[in-house]
Amino acid sequence: MSDQPTTIIKSRLSYFQQFSEDWWKEDGEMRLLHGNNRLLGSFMHDELTRHGYLTEGDNCLTKVRVLDVGCGGGFLSEILAKMGCEVTGIDVTSNLVEAAKIHASSDPLTSKTVYITESVEDHAKNNAEKYDVVVSNFVIEHVDDKEYFLNLCMQCVKPGGLFFVTAINKTFLSWLIIITLYKNLFKIIHADMHEWSQFTPVQYTRQIILKSKSSSALVSISAPGNFQIILKYSTRADTDTVCCRGNGRGHRFGGLLTLLKQENGSFK
Repeated sequence: MSDQPTTIIKSRLSYFQQFSEDWWKEDGEMRLLHGNNRLLGSFMHDELTRHGYLTEGDNCLTKVRVLDVGCGGGFLSEILAKMGCEVTGIDVTSNLVEAAKIHASSDPLTSKTVYITESVEDHAKNNAEKYDVVVSNFVIEHVDDKEYFLNLCMQCVKPGGLFFVTAINKTFLSWLIIITLYKNLFKIIHADMHEWSQFTPVQYTRQIILKSKSSSALVSISAPGNFQIILKYSTRADTDTVCCRGNGRGHRFGGLLTLLKQENGSFK
């Protein structure tokens, strides 16, 4: 019997298997995730440009290797593939990986995306420091051993690369909006999609990354456009927040979007 740690929560794996047929329905139960991924995709494009992956006059991010950890049915993977990135998406939910493959095959711009049914712990074994960019979008609340998960993601980023991680912050406001209003009152999201106990406080995530053997500091980002304010870190625990605005509508939900840059063996 193996004592190897795992990031997989079996009940969450079973839960997400049911969404494969409806994953790409714009008006379905994943509609909020559709919008979130469009915002994140736009932000990532701006940041990749800012960090030199896209130069003036180029129209695509060619030869930029991206790992989408917890890719689900491929929302963000396809957005990045259409930018020209070489995308690998991994997820432990086999039904969603198959849905991602089928949807990607219908478009020449996304058909070369590689999807694998695999955990990040297995993927990291043979892909250390392989990717220019690693992203984990609203996955951390669904995994076991969050510290182990984040460290594995960071192991896959090559020197000079970027790591993006998003999560719902554990605040009163996120409980009110996500759990009370969206989930319980208006039924906008599926009943078992989010569990308050699994939300991750920003400070906790920050501490995990800061004490990682491969990381020494975080980047604070203030970016124009869709993501107006991106996680401004300070010594005050109540100031870590993200405000996302897109298409003229704003949603302040106490979330988290962190960008890390790998330099000289550490994230800064």
